[in-house]
Amino acid sequence: MRPLPIPSASLALAAALAVGAAGVVRGAPDAASIPSRLALDDGLSRRARREIHDVTHVRVEAKDAALDVLVRFRRPLRDGVFECVHVYIDCDADAQTGKDGADLWVRAAVGSRYQRTSASAPLEGAPPPAELRRSSFSVPHTQAIRGGPGLKTWLHKLERRIAPPTVDDTDLRFEVPLDLVAEQGLRYNGFVRLRVEAEGSCSESPLWLEYVCADEGTPIAKDGRDADWSGQARAVDVTGELHPDADEVDLVSLEVDHDASHVHALVRLAGAGFGGAGHDADVDDRDRVTVALEPLGSGRLYMDYAQAVLTTGQASRFGVVGRRMVEFSIPRAPAQTAFRVVAWSDAIRVDKVPDAGWAEVGVPPEAFRPR
Repeated sequence: MRPLPIPSASLALAAALAVGAAGVVRGAPDAASIPSRLALDDGLSRRARREIHDVTHVRVEAKDAALDVLVRFRRPLRDGVFECVHVYIDCDADAQTGKDGADLWVRAAVGSRYQRTSASAPLEGAPPPAELRRSSFSVPHTQAIRGGPGLKTWLHKLERRIAPPTVDDTDLRFEVPLDLVAEQGLRYNGFVRLRVEAEGSCSESPLWLEYVCADEGTPIAKDGRDADWSGQARAVDVTGELHPDADEVDLVSLEVDHDASHVHALVRLAGAGFGGAGHDADVDDRDRVTVALEPLGSGRLYMDYAQAVLTTGQASRFGVVGRRMVEFSIPRAPAQTAFRVVAWSDAIRVDKVPDAGWAEVGVPPEAFRPR
């Protein structure tokens, strides 16, 4: 993805970016020369069914004791789709600290991932999904490991120091307090490096059935075709619940069979396109279908929980994509005969701005003035 032409001030900022293979900024400019307002325009997805997740513009400005973040989408934010903006901030402008160069991870979200476009409010008087807004943040944490250097992970904080975002048609906007950024390494009259990811998702509630391997089963070829599926145990679901741009993960049914060493599952989908959407240089498609085997006590528990995930663009030895279907074959212990078989799906699309590296925004002393 290549950013579209942007204002001259931002061009000067973008020219200062020279990110090496290891993610280290080469020749970082003097902090005083970095503008306190960053504006980046983003390219457009070439696939119409990804427009609901497509970011067109990001603006970050250091002012009034906060980083003011605005993310503009190509189409209005609406019910039926969950949008979460991730902002990774290198607070001390040092790529060697933090986790993957970031010292603070901020999230601002709107919507409900499991709420259908056609569903009514879950409780009388409850707000619709598009009014469900929340924010959170995490900081790097090194988990001690005996005899080793330790594992660096994110520690999620329960403190409510970031106000929920506001939404105005296509714009999602929120503020990151500078005192929170300063706690993670920001220096006065300095600058921060940041990158933004907008993750749009829409998920199907699980579909499940209890299944017993009571006979020798059926020899089913894992080929993405349903010619050898007839008369198997089945659970069905109504369609048309998800946003229409995500019908390739809208579940129609789950069918289950087995052989001597596997449990087979056929997941039928309402729309075509899962696994074959093709590469998009702007919006990254991470759709997935999951089938899980939960061994039941009536089968004497000879095996542990097992799960297979098939993700768009990634091959799996447990699943094959067909037209409007995904076929799974998951190993089982031959003595394990009773299962709860569960299937669910997620439409996940991610737009990164900027797509290749970090951008910088200056934080002048006057931005630290109390509110």
